[in-house]
Amino acid sequence: KVPRALHWPGRSRREEQRGSATCAMSPSSRSSTAPRVLALGVFIFLHAALVPTAQAKQHQPAFQVCDDKRPSGRHSCHEQKQWGKCTQQWFVDGNYCRKTCGRCREFDPRKSEVSLRGAMNQCRLKSEQAERACVDAILGNDLGVAVRSSPDGDDAELSMGEVFQSDAFFRLMRECNVGCLVEHSDDMLVRSIVGGFVEKHESRSKKLGDILTADALAMMLLNWFKYVRCGMDQFLVIVPKLYEVLLRHSPSQDRHLLGQIYQISGTLEGANETIEYASPYQGHPSASTCLAKSLKEFLSVRKCDGGGGGYSCYNGRG
Repeated sequence: KVPRALHWPGRSRREEQRGSATCAMSPSSRSSTAPRVLALGVFIFLHAALVPTAQAKQHQPAFQVCDDKRPSGRHSCHEQKQWGKCTQQWFVDGNYCRKTCGRCREFDPRKSEVSLRGAMNQCRLKSEQAERACVDAILGNDLGVAVRSSPDGDDAELSMGEVFQSDAFFRLMRECNVGCLVEHSDDMLVRSIVGGFVEKHESRSKKLGDILTADALAMMLLNWFKYVRCGMDQFLVIVPKLYEVLLRHSPSQDRHLLGQIYQISGTLEGANETIEYASPYQGHPSASTCLAKSLKEFLSVRKCDGGGGGYSCYNGRG
């Protein structure tokens, strides 16, 4: 008999039971049912592969403000907690009184240096002097890169792309062991630091600036170094090239953007081994794996995307 959980669409229970009995006796019935069994197998496989597990959801960083949003009415969050509302599902789903109910932790920027130094202790930087320099560079967004002169003669901060291409950026990432710092830092600390970087070093493209927000870049860093754990060499090769691909993209190339991203590769100075976007490297997952949760957002730079996940980029309507 067909299990109750596997009810075929468009068929009654009696039809399924009759069909099961017929299948046991008739080879022709077995052959007609085979495509449905195959389709079910494909569905189960894709569901298992594509639906995130509870562990993956737990690793998805969220940058929500820790607040005390109250439901309609005049009662305070303190009163709601006393009445036991904090554990009621409608209260949790509505994100009500998260701070009072202890469902979030408020980030205090004044403790950034203490938190960052705590991470540095675990990452064991070379010296106290190096630690001080890294704190100043990271919290003050002073990467030691030259300031660019603007056409009107005034000094201007380097764009995000110019920073990614600078020797100072490479030096900071390595000498301050930024990958280790991200791994041992609170998610909100990473978000706060990235927010300062984004404010100081804007993208040269408004469209790209709308995509590479502080939240998006912080989540990319956290997934890369903390949750999926790709390597620093991969980051220094792939991310600057990815930025350039997105920056130079034009609507006429919409259909080819995904392929261009998957073809990204390069080598670090003094190294012979090629690092590829879609290939693991020295025991680390591929960059494509570490950027999997960010890829859809990156692809929205395409004009044909239309907010629909890019389907129209491939179905002939883009």
